[in-house]
Amino acid sequence: MNKKAQMDVVRFSMFWIVAGIMLVGAIFASALVINTYQAKVLDIPGELEGQLIALRLVNNPDCFAYTDPAGHVVQGSIVLEKFTKENLDACYNPEGREGFKDITFGLELEDKKLRTENYFEVNSFTLREEVLIYEGEDVRAGTLILQVQEYWG
Repeated sequence: MNKKAQMDVVRFSMFWIVAGIMLVGAIFASALVINTYQAKVLDIPGELEGQLIALRLVNNPDCFAYTDPAGHVVQGSIVLEKFTKENLDACYNPEGREGFKDITFGLELEDKKLRTENYFEVNSFTLREEVLIYEGEDVRAGTLILQVQEYWG
């Protein structure tokens, strides 16, 4: 093989090595851009997620909501006797060791306070929910305060 043919082989090999590296880099860059875009599109704002949890607490009879004698759930209500840690854990309980990946919160209703697991009082935002409080035969208006701590993991 002459010198010119050897140089052509070297140039051809160098071209494909550089082209291959650039192609792999372009594929990784495209995957990164698509992944970033997908994360932005699918992101649920923490306020929305917190509000949905609050609605579950005051509208679900398995949580704190009042059920009238006819069996209808009174929306936006809390039975004070149901406002316990056990009911909170049954209704919303982030995984023990992985709770840092979930929204955790502290609840305040009048002078009673409840906390979910892994709530460290590092509040991201606070939500206020106007509710009807049922205590025995007494019904009064009140405010449920949710101090929300977004996941930090």
